[in-house]
Amino acid sequence: MTDVATLGFEMGVFLTRNVSVDVSGGIPFYVKDKTKGYNPANPGLFSGTTLAQIMPAIIPITVLYHFDNFGPLRPYIGGGVAVGWSFDNRNAFLSDVHVGGSVGPVVQGGVDYMINRDWGVSLDVKKAFNYVEAHSNGLNIPGIPAPVPAETIQHTHFDPWLFSISLLYRFGGGEPLLARY
Repeated sequence: MTDVATLGFEMGVFLTRNVSVDVSGGIPFYVKDKTKGYNPANPGLFSGTTLAQIMPAIIPITVLYHFDNFGPLRPYIGGGVAVGWSFDNRNAFLSDVHVGGSVGPVVQGGVDYMINRDWGVSLDVKKAFNYVEAHSNGLNIPGIPAPVPAETIQHTHFDPWLFSISLLYRFGGGEPLLARY
């Protein structure tokens, strides 16, 4: 698949002074699902053939530990799950394309820099590890007016890197959701 730049969001709530639960996502765009390299089992399918266009979505849900001994700089690490699915699929070489959903692990790391009590900037990276199956029921072959019936199954490891630079706003600024002991 191709790389995509998008506008995203991330929301979180601190359970303790150092532990937060975060949810992030972005505005989905269509990406091309293309073949890569030569396929001796199907030499007619050239490298770079667009099989379908999909509008993937992935929502990482993570638990983060924030280190707080660095003044306004707060590095963090964490992990969780990434839920994935496709909002829409468009035919290309394949027709009647259906992309399944997935759930897989995700790891996250980054740093927040607080300019004042409420405002800051954040640099963040996530790596998701999802497995997806896609099915189609036909092939769109040039020169043939209707799709040729053929069932296909595509097994894909959808494991994107998610990079973000963010403006950060902290609501409230009071005590965490759970009382400290």
